[in-house]
Amino acid sequence: MQFRIGTIARLLGMSPEGLRLYEREGILRPRRGEGDGAYRTYQHLDLTALVRARGYHHLGFSTRETAGLLNARSPREVAGRYAQRERALEKEIRHKELLLQSLREVEALAARAETELWAVRPGVRPAMYRLPFIRDGEFLLTKAQEEVFSQWVGQTPMVFTTHSNDWEALRAGRTQATSALGVFADQAEELGLDLSFAEFCPSCPCLGSIVEERGEEYFQPHACLAPLLEYVERHGVTVAGSPISRTFLSLNKKENYTRYREVWLPVAADAAPGE
Repeated sequence: MQFRIGTIARLLGMSPEGLRLYEREGILRPRRGEGDGAYRTYQHLDLTALVRARGYHHLGFSTRETAGLLNARSPREVAGRYAQRERALEKEIRHKELLLQSLREVEALAARAETELWAVRPGVRPAMYRLPFIRDGEFLLTKAQEEVFSQWVGQTPMVFTTHSNDWEALRAGRTQATSALGVFADQAEELGLDLSFAEFCPSCPCLGSIVEERGEEYFQPHACLAPLLEYVERHGVTVAGSPISRTFLSLNKKENYTRYREVWLPVAADAAPGE
């Protein structure tokens, strides 16, 4: 039985140009009739080879790799290429799992953002790495660090924006703020991030809060962190470090740009939950 290129393309959901690419790669060998206006025709074995090729495509093999598989000379050769693709797929699946984990975390934060806004609760800050890039309006990155910054940005949303504010400066009514890219430590290695220029922030007891910031003015720490300042003063909590926040949601950019941040303020161990 013979098929024309249009029929094959329709059956397999491909364009005629895609089939011609398969021809150039040696996957297809159409027969041609005589004369200038003769049509390409394909046999039933071409159709079944194309079904197999589409399967390779869905597994993530390139057209050239597919051609190599269909023209392989031994099952052992195919098995070796399958093993390579298996490892790549496992890596891709793990990356999707990390994306899903990040999506679920932000979904949960967004769902409770309004009901828990400004509330202060004891908790534990997860360990993270931070790559500072702006401090008090000054750009910090060297050329080498800019390359690392680009690598980190390529792993958003697992990588997120964070801000830190010097605690003593806040108490004195001043602002010393640092913006950074952040990533939780348990994901940093899996993502293969360059940590050469990053600072490590270990897990620690903390006071946590969800805060809101509105308008185009860059981070307003005194307004955002006022509930934490008041809580510390009211309860006599010993602060053990400077607050770090991550922005998890941005809304209404056209009118009244609103950002929601999760804030962690390190506290002494005797202020940990349950103690």
